[in-house]
Amino acid sequence: MKRTTFPHTTTLTVLAFFALAVCQAWASSPLTQPMGLALDANGNLYVANLGGNQSRGSILVYSPKFILQAKKTITTAVDKPTGVAIDSQGNIYVANSLSGIITKYDSKGNWNSGATISQNIAQPAGVVVDSLDDVWVNNGLQYITIYSPFGEYLGSSTPGGEIDSIATGAEWYVVGGDSTWTQLPAGEVLTNNGIAGESQFPSHEQAVAAAFNKAGNYFMAQETGEVDLINPLTTTRTFVLSVAYPPTGMVVDSNRGHIFLSNRYNNTIDVFTTKGVHITTIQ
Repeated sequence: MKRTTFPHTTTLTVLAFFALAVCQAWASSPLTQPMGLALDANGNLYVANLGGNQSRGSILVYSPKFILQAKKTITTAVDKPTGVAIDSQGNIYVANSLSGIITKYDSKGNWNSGATISQNIAQPAGVVVDSLDDVWVNNGLQYITIYSPFGEYLGSSTPGGEIDSIATGAEWYVVGGDSTWTQLPAGEVLTNNGIAGESQFPSHEQAVAAAFNKAGNYFMAQETGEVDLINPLTTTRTFVLSVAYPPTGMVVDSNRGHIFLSNRYNNTIDVFTTKGVHITTIQ
């Protein structure tokens, strides 16, 4: 009897340990289709996690040492997030693709239900905040809308072609998509007729993500996985790195010299130096 019972008990034990290991792996690897990325003033990384929280999505937060801060995860009012941005006060903006709104949270992740932005928004695919704390939204890959820090609608623009990414710097705004990227001079008024003074430049492939560094230059990621550094004054392009996937989000930490690239296809975020050296993979 004992010889018959022992294998059965052992099998149950193995299965229990296996189930525990799976649960632990899931708990330690919550990234599910990571999209847009953002950094706060302390170097914490915010991730628009499209597929988490029972498919509604979530905003995950990682410490400067790339450790998940589970207690800071945002799920309230999050609905298939594609982008996340943080203003100078630490407020968090989330682009919700399913509900079609931009939700706002304080620096602790508390939802400000009275500050939701919805006017003229359709299937938001990304959100960024500029140096004036104005909020820029990429709507359904077709047009851009801009709002004041108080949620007031300021205008819109249709640069032309599919829009995959937007980024802001002190002097420029950048729109990427199709086989071009467009530089938009700061301070221009958005209208339905576009932005005065805009210039378009050729890209090797579809521009899918962009991010400025504190020097005023910007990194642009292409569908091929190539990331280049561009001087907006000369539009000179310098190769930085290449990955084997089309990035779905990018952010630059100029203080530490890091580039973060999200990959929704294998649920990871790769971290590089701004010189293109791989540091680690968050998964």
